[in-house]
Amino acid sequence: MRPAGCVLSLLAGLLSAEAAALPVDVDRYSLEQGLSQSIVEAIVQDRRGFLWLATEDGLNRWDGHRFTVFRNVAGDPRSLSYNDLKCVA
Repeated sequence: MRPAGCVLSLLAGLLSAEAAALPVDVDRYSLEQGLSQSIVEAIVQDRRGFLWLATEDGLNRWDGHRFTVFRNVAGDPRSLSYNDLKCVA
């Protein structure tokens, strides 16, 4: 599922009054677990199951166990062109 116009609507269907009463198990991830930045602008899941998170400090890929961070590397044309990302498509 791709975000239309990079607008991400997280859990919109689950926030109804009935769903709010159900117990939900939530794992929290932060800088201590390898996330490059605490502000996540967008999230998308690819066909292989990886979660891609756009942050203000690079692109983070979550494989279910750890984060891999992709950033701009000066002089490397294969790296990101900039680190402050607002969407993932």
